[in-house]
Amino acid sequence: MISSDPYVLYLWQAMKEPDWPQFKAAMQHKIEDHQNNGYWEMVLYSAIPKHTPILPTVWSMKRKQHITTREVYKWKAGLTIDGSKQK
Repeated sequence: MISSDPYVLYLWQAMKEPDWPQFKAAMQHKIEDHQNNGYWEMVLYSAIPKHTPILPTVWSMKRKQHITTREVYKWKAGLTIDGSKQK
């Protein structure tokens, strides 16, 4: 799966970049935000009841840049449901 937006990277692409630590920190921040806001909580896979559907997720990463200097000032991570699995 390749993004149509040239500025968006998927997890496997971001892991190959030299600024991977910044993307990893952005992912951790996103997970903490979801937990703190009560959107969801992390559970062990073994604690999920049998036959419970699990929706696959996709990480997308983006570098926010200043318009004039193109200097990166923020690394963002987004976690979404894999669109190909939605009904």
